Amino acid sequence: MDDMVSSSPTTKAWFDVLKWLPTRSVMELRFCREWHGMIMSDCFIRSHGIHANMKSSPRIKFVIDPRFGVYLDMDKCEGEGALQPVYGIVCSQLCHDLNVGSCNSWGFVCNPTIGYYEHMPLEGNDGTFFAGRIGLGFDMEINKHILVRIIYKEKNLETRHYELQCKTRYLNEQQWHSIDPPSRPIAGTPPTFVDGKIYLMVDPNLGPVSASCEIVAFNRRI
Repeated sequence: MDDMVSSSPTTKAWFDVLKWLPTRSVMELRFCREWHGMIMSDCFIRSHGIHANMKSSPRIKFVIDPRFGVYLDMDKCEGEGALQPVYGIVCSQLCHDLNVGSCNSWGFVCNPTIGYYEHMPLEGNDGTFFAGRIGLGFDMEINKHILVRIIYKEKNLETRHYELQCKTRYLNEQQWHSIDPPSRPIAGTPPTFVDGKIYLMVDPNLGPVSASCEIVAFNRRI
């Protein structure tokens, strides 16, 4: 899509027009096959997030049920009963307008503003709610979002023995690729993406005893 925008004067012109439209107008266009590829591309999402909101106040949305794309505008909340999430949900920080998170035995990627979401079942789930099991980053060299998924195959707090499984894939792909797991056990804390790397906290209750707080960084391509 990036190549198409740069090579076609007509596509570039429409790109420059649509990026200024209100979010709700863009949401209606995503159902049209002719516009879907452009407005769901990473380059358009980033550009629209900057330009369309320059003269408006921030729009805050709550993630109620990402598996079915259920979100709620903050200005529509009325009382404490307005927010009743169906599941316990853990979200990460934003990465180019996208959120990644965990919920029971599945994960998700979503952009509440434009209504985008992807439901990701977790094969081999250990049966526990592991908040740090999915991370989201961005490869600046190839302009693609990358997902990292970590699952505990074994976890014993008494013996401190553990076994991790780690897989990764690009956001616009469906096939996961197995890679070597982190060298240290991962804590139940949402990962953070900073300066091209995904950082994860180490669980001090597993593996070799350490006297200090540890962090591991993910920095490799598929």
